[in-house]
Amino acid sequence: MPRAIWNDTVLAESDDVVVVDGATYFPRHAVEFDVLVESSHTTVCPWKGRASYYTVVVDGDENRDAAWHYPEPSDAAAHLADRIAFWRGVQVVESPPENDEHAEPVEDLDDTTFEAGTEGRWTMVDLWAPWCGPCRAFAPVFEEIAAEISGVSFARCNVDESPQSAAALGVQTIPTVVLFDPVGNEVGRVVGVPKRRDIDALLARAGTAEEAGL
Repeated sequence: MPRAIWNDTVLAESDDVVVVDGATYFPRHAVEFDVLVESSHTTVCPWKGRASYYTVVVDGDENRDAAWHYPEPSDAAAHLADRIAFWRGVQVVESPPENDEHAEPVEDLDDTTFEAGTEGRWTMVDLWAPWCGPCRAFAPVFEEIAAEISGVSFARCNVDESPQSAAALGVQTIPTVVLFDPVGNEVGRVVGVPKRRDIDALLARAGTAEEAGL
């Protein structure tokens, strides 16, 4: 179930979402309005209409104009009525499955699932191979980081079994760790066995999404 998170606080959560121009729109009833403050800021989209904004306030921290909606959307965007979207570092991720305390923190991707598995959320992917000693040594470290971090999904991809994905990314050395934004674009990578500070530097870039869909 998609959820919007900022400052370790869930702002919205619902299976009923609409994704338009890379932005995820939640129904109003699924949004926590006690952390939203109306803003005077507005923008105009050529086809969706005029957007109004909210500032997100969590524990005294403000994320100005981080949520928006279309009070009177155009006919072409009528499906966005009574829906709210987020940006400016608000993460939209999949909530963990209910009653699944043993869910794996790292998802396995292959050539058929790679594209879908790196869209709709910030995703960090470890490209590896089972014959690679450094890859095997890094694997438990990657899983520990995945279990610690919220707001970013973690996945691995066996380059031997998924040569098309590896070729598309130009991977020539393994392990290679790549961070993707919610649109599926590469934001950064670390080639070779990363140190924890290298992973932290990549993670710091998650949450700096550019303005989209406005």
